[in-house]
Order: sequence, then C-alpha cells, then structure tokens
Amino acid sequence: MPCPVTESPHRPALGIGCGAWPGSSLLIFMQLHNDASVLVRPGPEAAFLAKMARRGGGGDGAGCTVAECAVERREIQEGLSPNHLKKAKLMFFFTRYPSSNMLKMFFSDVKFNRCITSQLIKWFSNFREFYYIQMEKFARQAINEGVTAVDELTVGRDAELFRALNMHYNKANDFEVPDRFIEVSQVTLREFFNAIVAGKDADPSWKKAIYKVICKLDSEVPDTFKSPNCLQELLHD
Repeated sequence: MPCPVTESPHRPALGIGCGAWPGSSLLIFMQLHNDASVLVRPGPEAAFLAKMARRGGGGDGAGCTVAECAVERREIQEGLSPNHLKKAKLMFFFTRYPSSNMLKMFFSDVKFNRCITSQLIKWFSNFREFYYIQMEKFARQAINEGVTAVDELTVGRDAELFRALNMHYNKANDFEVPDRFIEVSQVTLREFFNAIVAGKDADPSWKKAIYKVICKLDSEVPDTFKSPNCLQELLHD
C-alpha cells in the first residue's frame, strides 16, 4: 500500500521517508505529528541512511556510519512521544527560538543524538511558521477592513487571533497561557501591519526584520518544564 501523504502549502517537508517507518512505527510517527502541518514523503530507508552517512557530524565533523544512523532512527521512535510534542507546544508560549542546549535541558528524559535534536528544532520551526502565518493573515485582514492606525490593533484572550493560536498549541485548552505571550503576539501583529502598510512586503526577505525583533522577546521557561512529568503538574482539569 502506498505511503499516505499529508501536505501543507505553508510548511516545509520534514524530509523523513515513510519507508523508514513500517507498520506500527509509521502509525506512531503520524500520531506524533498529528496535524496538517507535517508532510511525510515516501522514500526507502536506504536513502535516509545514505544521506545521514554522508552528513557531517557534530563538533568532530565526522559522519555517522550506516549502522549508527539506523540506531539514531530507532531512538527517535523510542525517545520522542506525543507528550513531548505537547510539552514543546506549551514551551512555545515562552520561547519561540530555543537553543539546542535549552532543549537538552528541558527534555532530560530523552537520549539526545543528532536526529532527535534536529527533530525538536524542526518542531519549533513548524510552530513559528504557523505563528507567523497567522500574524500576516490577521494583519492583512485588518488592513482590508480599513484599519489605518497600528494602535487600533490589540490582542486579548477574546481575540480571534489568540483563539487560533491557542487552538493550535493548546488544543485541549487545559493550560493557562501566560500574559507575556499575548503581549508578544500583539507586538508581532503590529510589526507585520507596519511592514505591510509601508510596502516592505514587496521585498522577498521582508519578514527577516520582524524575526529579528521577535527573537529578542523570548522569556524564561519555568523550571517546572524540566520535569519529565511536567504535564501532570501544568495541566488543569
């Protein structure tokens, strides 16, 4: 049976072949990425292993052997769970641009290797992409509705923009979103509004200036998130 493909028009591919996820492993992987943001492309395991074997390593610059890459692929299945994905989404309310060292600190129950680090970084990249797409969408919508002053744009817990974001990162609505995230969302929305009104979107790289502003607005992630069982402590009934 051909491998199912789910594709989003605005998300980059993960670049992981379905051939590497036979049977129940594929099901686990699809559950782990249980939204339309993920593209899974069919491809043989051999192609993945060859690619990984050619890839340079970490600090020593050495590539992994085929056997090592196979072990790394297996550890992704064993090391990352749907709970890790949910935890990462909740962390996004505090940090949009986590470093790899931060991820290792907050996912201490995961045995890290290049593949797992890359996958976690990819999650946050996907989170950011959805976030910025929503910001541009609502900024253009406001302009089309006749908004001319940036001060007219506000984001609150009852705003449609906030509801869209909360539904994506906190679908069960069982986590209290911090006020700081709402403040950052308002700043982001206004940055997009000002850039579009000024015609900066004519430049293909116009969003980079916004990214530089937003990356400085990360806040500290609560220490509670360092616990492997943090979801039990953080989520309310």
